[in-house]
Amino acid sequence: MKRRLTIAAALVHEPAILFLDEPTIGLDVHSARSLRGLIRDLNQSGVTVFLTTHLIAEAEQLAHRVGIIVRGRLIALDRPAGLRSRVQGESALELVTSDPGEELLAALAALPAVSGLSRLGDMLHLAIHSVDQALYEVAETTRRLGARVLAIRTVTPSLADAFVELTHLDVEAMQGATAPQKGAPQ
Repeated sequence: MKRRLTIAAALVHEPAILFLDEPTIGLDVHSARSLRGLIRDLNQSGVTVFLTTHLIAEAEQLAHRVGIIVRGRLIALDRPAGLRSRVQGESALELVTSDPGEELLAALAALPAVSGLSRLGDMLHLAIHSVDQALYEVAETTRRLGARVLAIRTVTPSLADAFVELTHLDVEAMQGATAPQKGAPQ
């Protein structure tokens, strides 16, 4: 309730610029979702919102531009898509076909746009160089071999992937580092 009150107090005078520091921390799921909607609405109405958050998914969802600060230094500032594009060679296709037999696996692995192939249950994971080229080659290959494509999805780097690449810090390790380890000196 205190968090809600402080946010209401910040909005009562209809500011042109709003600074929010970790606004969803400590809120229940419903309240956090409502607040993210409010932030989006405020921004669309012309309010400039500066949002600090450790929640990368929240930044990816709300921000037009993201600044990454490490040890008090701004190391990157770009649109989320621009930051994600800095992670090279990480695009992939996830593919489910009617017949993922050995002939299809060998043909897909040999495609010029495919740099690696692995099988996870009934899903094929293809590391690719180019989404456009891989989609074309996969469609042609599955059609030629008579395998129906049941599902296909492109997988591109997330903002969390870009964060790890740019900072050389692992998100999970950072979250774990905030709490002292049992038996570790403090």
